[in-house]
Amino acid sequence: MVARVKERFGRIDVLHNNAAVLDAEQRQRDRDLCNLDMAAWDRAIAVNLRGAVLCTKHVVPVMLEQSKGSVIFATSGLGMQGDMSLSGYATSKAALMMLPKLVAAQYGKRGIRGNAVQIGLAPQHPLPDALLDIMRDNHCTPELGTPRQIADVVAFLASDESSFVTGTTLVADGGFSSHTPSLVEMRKLFEQMGRTGM
Repeated sequence: MVARVKERFGRIDVLHNNAAVLDAEQRQRDRDLCNLDMAAWDRAIAVNLRGAVLCTKHVVPVMLEQSKGSVIFATSGLGMQGDMSLSGYATSKAALMMLPKLVAAQYGKRGIRGNAVQIGLAPQHPLPDALLDIMRDNHCTPELGTPRQIADVVAFLASDESSFVTGTTLVADGGFSSHTPSLVEMRKLFEQMGRTGM
């Protein structure tokens, strides 16, 4: 794959590690730790983490020849917060947050930047209204994100506009991870009391 890209374009400037396994069957099998199907765990690690490591391993040498490149990892808030299921997915996404630090530490002085994007909910397919209401209530923005908004963050990290940004994870989740778990209920309580804050 890397050889074909280099042969066609002559160089590789950006690697966006964006593969993730989240199909319906995987979601049914990648459950809580006690009920986890280990094959689903292995698949999540293989696709989400090992795939990113392998792509990085083979693309960075091309970037080193150019003394320039940007490696971007797509991660998730589930890599930072516990949830009811998706144990393998969450673990793989947590590990992906370390990889940009490694890229920056190991290759930064040679012109290679590594960053991650912690992606929030940006639905591409219809979701149940009840779920959307819960998620919308827990965001600090008026609406949920869109795939385009996530793409804009990735484009920034791929561009020279972010030339001084490396070894970090940018959070693009509409403020979902920025508040305490009690925020939604506290907001409702304050609204009932006619207040906007403490």
